[in-house]
Amino acid sequence: MTTLRGDEARIRALVDFLCSRECNGRAPGTPGGRLARDRVQAELAGAGLEPAAPDGSWLQPVPGCDGHNVLGRLPGRGERAIVVGAHFDHLGPDGTGEAYWGADDNAAAVAVMVEVAHLLRGRELERSVLFCGFDGEEPPHFCTPGMGSVHYVAEPPFPLDRIDTMVCMDLVGHTLGPPGLPAAVGDSLMVMGAGRGEGLGGAVDRAAARAPEGVAPRRMSCEVIPALSDYYAFDKAQIPFLFLSCGRWEHYHEITDTPEKLAYGKIAATAGFLAELVVELAALEGERRYVPGGTDDAATVVSLQAIGTALATVDPRAGMLLAALSSFEGKERLSPAEKQALAGIVSMVESTLSGG
Repeated sequence: MTTLRGDEARIRALVDFLCSRECNGRAPGTPGGRLARDRVQAELAGAGLEPAAPDGSWLQPVPGCDGHNVLGRLPGRGERAIVVGAHFDHLGPDGTGEAYWGADDNAAAVAVMVEVAHLLRGRELERSVLFCGFDGEEPPHFCTPGMGSVHYVAEPPFPLDRIDTMVCMDLVGHTLGPPGLPAAVGDSLMVMGAGRGEGLGGAVDRAAARAPEGVAPRRMSCEVIPALSDYYAFDKAQIPFLFLSCGRWEHYHEITDTPEKLAYGKIAATAGFLAELVVELAALEGERRYVPGGTDDAATVVSLQAIGTALATVDPRAGMLLAALSSFEGKERLSPAEKQALAGIVSMVESTLSGG
């Protein structure tokens, strides 16, 4: 079977455009934001999707941020759907003649979304796949009615009760940790939220087994971090979700978040993994049931142990991480105090690998 993988040249071209001076940080409602919006629309159309806004167009107005969501659809055989989403807006100019370029946040994820559309082009899946380029994810709109994904859920262009899973991407463009770490660390991609929907963990594992070289998907509980992206609105609406991220790093929300710092091989591999994941999700039997408070504790421990074991080959301090995790082994569900301790470990690992 051919391994799915995104096109690096196309990924680079889209990231470069979204991070250009013309887009000027892509703030919603600005000329640069509209330029980015139009490019996302053109890319999704070029990948063979059909427009999916209620009026038959590609654009869903988001009045609260003076922007638009860009909506495309790969039709499926059945009446149910999967959402694949990534926000394309960023923080705009910084007031000094520079801009917050947002290469990792979130041009890389938009490029992955487009590549998944290309990789699935012509496939006849059981479920439709709704591709959503969300506007207004960044402050001051985050978690407000002006957030594109919040508006999407409040004014759904597709019935929410027919959406089985939402897959969200944010900060998927960088290698985990500084140069020189083992690939088992640097290639890591966190896949959070599988506990929120029945059958999602198995789908993630099967897709991960077919992931191309360059990306190492690792399941994590969504509870180890605060709500950080567009899955927030879907979780509140009790729609199962998966959140793909490499975590925050030293360039997060800085003007130094620029295209040359991204790991394009990993981005292309991430697109291949996500395409495989969408195929798995589309093939799951029955409707996905949301699990309130659903967690993925055991998988989180396994993922952190894998990272810690790899780190131990270059940093003896990783032994402390492995020792801290040993008390959680064999437990499917942790107590509230244990969850808090595990979240602290995740925060420590994220801070260490990001240079914090």
